[in-house]
Amino acid sequence: MKVLFFDHSPVYGGAEQSLFSVLPALKPPIVPVLLASQGSRLVKKAQDLKISCRTIKISPRLALISRSQLGGNFFNPLLWRDISSAKRELAAAVDLENPDIVYANTLKSAVILGFCRKKIEQPMVWHIRDIVSGPPSVLLGLAGRISQPKLIAVSRAAASQPALKFGVTAPKVIHNGINQEKWVFDSRQQKPEEIKTKLGVKPGESLIGAFGQLSAWKGQEHAIRALAHLKRRGFLCKLLLAGDAIFAEQGYPEHLKKMAGSLGVSGEIIFSGWLDNPAPYMAAADVIVHTPVKPEPFGRVLIEAMALGRPVVSVMSGGIPEIIDHGRSGLLLKNHGELPFVLEKLLCQPAQAKALGDEARRQAQSRFNLSDTVSKISDFLMEAGR
Repeated sequence: MKVLFFDHSPVYGGAEQSLFSVLPALKPPIVPVLLASQGSRLVKKAQDLKISCRTIKISPRLALISRSQLGGNFFNPLLWRDISSAKRELAAAVDLENPDIVYANTLKSAVILGFCRKKIEQPMVWHIRDIVSGPPSVLLGLAGRISQPKLIAVSRAAASQPALKFGVTAPKVIHNGINQEKWVFDSRQQKPEEIKTKLGVKPGESLIGAFGQLSAWKGQEHAIRALAHLKRRGFLCKLLLAGDAIFAEQGYPEHLKKMAGSLGVSGEIIFSGWLDNPAPYMAAADVIVHTPVKPEPFGRVLIEAMALGRPVVSVMSGGIPEIIDHGRSGLLLKNHGELPFVLEKLLCQPAQAKALGDEARRQAQSRFNLSDTVSKISDFLMEAGR
């Protein structure tokens, strides 16, 4: 059964990480083919993994537009012209490949695919990895009503969003998983003390890590404010911001640097940029924080940190409470203002931090294993193709 996996993105983000962990693990009779935009980083990734790949032309304006900009351009004729062009490209690619199922891996992929229903007869599957509101929600709901796809959602929070109320059946919730043996192996390519020395973390200093895309909605500002609080309280620690900005937020890292300067913590913050292998850096951190200001659909960085036995601190919103068992495998904040005080407590109580990390590792192994995720997605695709 041939499945055409469509991902519009020119960059390798969280949705793409999850997709590329699943594709090589799929077994016959499922035959995966990637459909990516021309010039996308996904093409080289597919070639490296020996995954069959086809490309289509998607305008840079459509490929790079953020969700917020998508809403702001809802009535812009240029957006609809770009979508129309992408629809023609997608329909032609489906005609050439003749797959049994067409699968959309991102929000924009789903919208483009949904509007192609008149030209594409095959069953459609959307993998919902976003929680949207406003105009993007309207756009997603409209495309869904037209195409009536079968839905996978990365969390119960993502599955229950109003934009998906068009479906006859509820979305199937399948949490992301990671290849934990490989992830742990990757983490051991450098020792934690080597990483800390490389980052300029001195003996006796704690390292707080925040991993992922640098974006206003990911809430790195709260980690910086917490660091300033800890410094005022006399704690010796540094903050690692591991990741980079994509799409329309290229200026956000500079904003964070200015904020750090105004709070007097420029010397305590490390901007690493994109890391090809973040696992050793995550393993070197004493605490991992993840504090999005909008509902997080899942939070892959959390299960990565948990698999390495790192204590995690996050927020009680979106799909995050489905990952973290508060007080046992991590700590959840009711509001962002609690972060400095929770970090202060963890840094003062290393035994509690270790207990949280140990339980986090155990739960990651039992609940977020890649083989289980692949098995559930495979079963879903086989059923959808009948």
